[in-house]
This record gives sequence, structure tokens and C-alpha cells, in this order.
Amino acid sequence: MPANPWYKRVNVTALGEEVRRLILERIKGKLGFEKTLRALGVARSSLYNYLRGVRTVPDNVVYKALQYLEEQEFNEIVQEIDRLRAIGIIRDSSLFN
Repeated sequence: MPANPWYKRVNVTALGEEVRRLILERIKGKLGFEKTLRALGVARSSLYNYLRGVRTVPDNVVYKALQYLEEQEFNEIVQEIDRLRAIGIIRDSSLFN
């Protein structure tokens, strides 16, 4: 593992709820449901509720999930504005509205 993995540069608090769900969907697609539960350390009902938007995906779960993605996958998932916020380039998306 590299000394400074790419996901350590991501400010997960800046990621919107839709992006968080998409990240979990990608992990579930890669690992399957059961392995995703173990990898993220969450209960079956919690993962189900996160994926359906019933509950907000916590920052720590997103951070764990990022460790199972390649940087290119993250870039595919995250829309440009969220990516800029996540890496700290912009702080307030209202500047673009």
C-alpha cells in the first residue's frame, strides 16, 4: 500500500448524499452484499437503509468504502463539483448557482 493513498486526500464531509450512495453501490457491485457488510463493518439493515436513502451514510463508512475503490473509479462516480469540494479546491458550491 502506498505511503499516502489517494483516498486520504478526500474530504468525505464534502461529499453529497447521492455520491455517498453511488460509492456504496460501486463497492457492493465489486464485492457483493455480504463482503461489503464485512468490509464496511455495518449491519445488513444499515447498508440496505443507506442504499435506499432512508439513512445518511456516515463519514466513517464512506471513508472505509473509498479504500476499496481505485482513484479512477472515484473520479467516475463523483461529479465535478463534488470532486472539487472533496479535494478542497472549493468550499461553497453556492458560488456556482
